Amino acid sequence: MTLAIIISIGCLIIAYLIFQPAIRNRKRRIVKNDEFSQASRQKLSSLWPLYNRLPDLLKQRLHEQINLFLNEKQFIGCNGFVVAEEHKLLIAAQACLLIINKPFEYFDDLKFILIYPSAFIVNHEQLLPNGTISENVNVNSGEAWQSGKIVLSWDDAYKGMINAIDGHNVVIHEFAHLMDHTNGTANGAPLLQHAKNYELWSSVFSSAFERLQRSTSNGENTLFNPYGAISPGEFFAVSSELFFEQSKPFYRQEPELYQQLVKFYSVDPTLW
Repeated sequence: MTLAIIISIGCLIIAYLIFQPAIRNRKRRIVKNDEFSQASRQKLSSLWPLYNRLPDLLKQRLHEQINLFLNEKQFIGCNGFVVAEEHKLLIAAQACLLIINKPFEYFDDLKFILIYPSAFIVNHEQLLPNGTISENVNVNSGEAWQSGKIVLSWDDAYKGMINAIDGHNVVIHEFAHLMDHTNGTANGAPLLQHAKNYELWSSVFSSAFERLQRSTSNGENTLFNPYGAISPGEFFAVSSELFFEQSKPFYRQEPELYQQLVKFYSVDPTLW
């Protein structure tokens, strides 16, 4: 290969890297404005009570995000599950609720959504301090991987959707983890708009997390799922479920934390 060819290839690569974001954004502007069918609206209205609470302007914004999601993400059925257009729509709608007023770029790293028919078994290996490996077998309803994958149980995703006031929604939970990953790791500190916001976020978040840990260790009943006491990352995901599904009791119990999530998600579900 001659030097001229190498230079030409290099120039093409550089040109692609420079113009690719602009090309992608232009395509997204077109796709998000595609018609959102009446059949899709009716499907969401009949199966997802939370959709009916949304103001018209937010519904329009949600439709745009769903169009982008369905255009860019690949759904894969596992353990014999056959993915239909309805499954894609309903999962995309719940996921896009989290970015209804945020840039779609939060989901850029996501490539695949793997769907199992029901809860699935996951084998995890953990290296212990003594050098041995511990094998743990868990039954999960969802997982978010940093490698660009979300794994969901359809049974659990469906149950979480049709009951939109119980504060439990596996799709919201896992996609909250995905948004938490945007800042590196799922540690309860997602990518905030300004660096100066982290100090207050950390203070409010840590205090609320510690209160849940104390309540859980004391065996007290709490609004927050005790699972959130496991780690800051799980607390963020559990809080996100409550934020969208039980916003008013959430606000009454943890008003400062609620306001932090209002700022992060750029919506206030108590107004719906």
